[in-house]
Amino acid sequence: MLFSALFALAALDALVNGPKLEGPRPYVAAVCALVATLLNHVYGFLAAEAVFILLFAEASYLERRRREEEKIAEAKRLEKPAAAEKVNALPENALNFLRQAKEDFLKNLGIEVNLHNQPWKVLASSDGVTISQSDFPGQKCKFWKVECEVVGELERIKKELMDYSIRVTWDSAVQSGKILRTFDKTEIGEPFITLMYTAPAAGGMVSPRELVDFGLLIDKEGAFDYVYCSIPKEFRFPELPTKVTGERGFMHKGSGMRLENIPGTNKFKYVLINALDLGGWLPASVINTATTGALTDGTKAMMAHLEKIARAN
Repeated sequence: MLFSALFALAALDALVNGPKLEGPRPYVAAVCALVATLLNHVYGFLAAEAVFILLFAEASYLERRRREEEKIAEAKRLEKPAAAEKVNALPENALNFLRQAKEDFLKNLGIEVNLHNQPWKVLASSDGVTISQSDFPGQKCKFWKVECEVVGELERIKKELMDYSIRVTWDSAVQSGKILRTFDKTEIGEPFITLMYTAPAAGGMVSPRELVDFGLLIDKEGAFDYVYCSIPKEFRFPELPTKVTGERGFMHKGSGMRLENIPGTNKFKYVLINALDLGGWLPASVINTATTGALTDGTKAMMAHLEKIARAN
């Protein structure tokens, strides 16, 4: 009788402090222990002990396997950020949007008319800089085209024009800027998202504007195109600012920049096309008048800066 009591206590301790049994297993073990105690027979105790050993062995095995699976799952979880960095594809709808923006820019490069078949009109031409304008049906802003020649080495010019940390040191029209996100290269070029703030213009009448744009860099032999346009509201990316700082401008599709080598020289034909809606309260006539002068002065400053670099090298 004493042995039965001791066996019952040992069985209870095993169930409480031993490997955790799942499902109906603890009840099976308890029943076996109870029956062995009631029978008070050596074979009953041996049978109950064998059941306990099998159940606890299985529980230990399942616990080890569970821990191994958790380690594997944790390792995979830690690997996911690295994998995400390598797979950073631009969503298909955004890619199609940029594909259309590229086509619109190429159409705007036409000598006679813009993509809407509106004629380009030369507004100013001096010191190698030509400023043209054309109508943008349905919009209060205009298309602007800047043409000139610059000197230098292609990759250095690209860096001076597209690296905001460098551009702000010489371009008085740019207050600050940065690339928010770069996507995997596509068949139409390298896409990314930029955030840029313009400097005040027209003697302070035009306050700084915030521009959140798609950019598409298209490298070619001895040339590159850089297509850009504002990101419509239907495209949502976690990198985009949640609040507008100051006044938000909108760059329409058809905007971009081309740099193309003039064969046999270290000169490049530079073409810039913008269709920027500044928003705000200023009349379009005031903005158009100020834009001609701002583009002329900014382009001449760029030409002088690139020429200085070319001479230094």
